Amino acid sequence: MEVLSPRTRNRDLGKKKTEYALAGTYEYWVIDTDRDALTRFSNVGKAFGEGVEFGVNDTITSAWLPELSFPLDAVWDDGMRQAWTKDLVASGA
Repeated sequence: MEVLSPRTRNRDLGKKKTEYALAGTYEYWVIDTDRDALTRFSNVGKAFGEGVEFGVNDTITSAWLPELSFPLDAVWDDGMRQAWTKDLVASGA
């Protein structure tokens, strides 16, 4: 997972993304805090396919680990993140 910043944006979406794909990383998640969005890239044979973008009202589910699913609001909202984490621990997942 990478958090974009103006200084690292081109590297995160270019060279670093390519390096992760070549290393066999299954998924690459990029958080854009300026837009309150997360883009999930899935590896399709040593390259990442087209990204799927999620907004603050969406629930993101890992394509590789489908049991990993959470409301994207939890990335920005402390109360929601704490509640989600508490529920996750209680479920034993």
